[in-house]
Amino acid sequence: MPDESLSIKVRQVKDVAVLDLEGRLIMGEPVEKLSAQVQSLLQGGSKRLAVNLGGLTYVDSTGVACMVDAVSDARKAGAECKFFAATSKVLQLLRIARLDTAFVILADEDSALSSF
Repeated sequence: MPDESLSIKVRQVKDVAVLDLEGRLIMGEPVEKLSAQVQSLLQGGSKRLAVNLGGLTYVDSTGVACMVDAVSDARKAGAECKFFAATSKVLQLLRIARLDTAFVILADEDSALSSF
């Protein structure tokens, strides 16, 4: 059975909270972990979130829904949530779900940081 864990490292780059994700964004603990981290940052006053998707090895439909929730929750809090460095697999999944145009997905961290 593959490792079903998700690692989230949060770092601050100027006024942007960067979330580096590694592993599998799937139903259960991984989705709950990301959702809780996003909520914690928003409640702590973060207004700019940049989520690094480059380390994700797999995303299921619940993971995609968690990404939608992150953007929605950020908007409700008067904040922005953008994604960057998505692998071709993740981009393909978002295209199939027709979410590649609903999210801001940038090529790399520098592009994400300068987009705020």
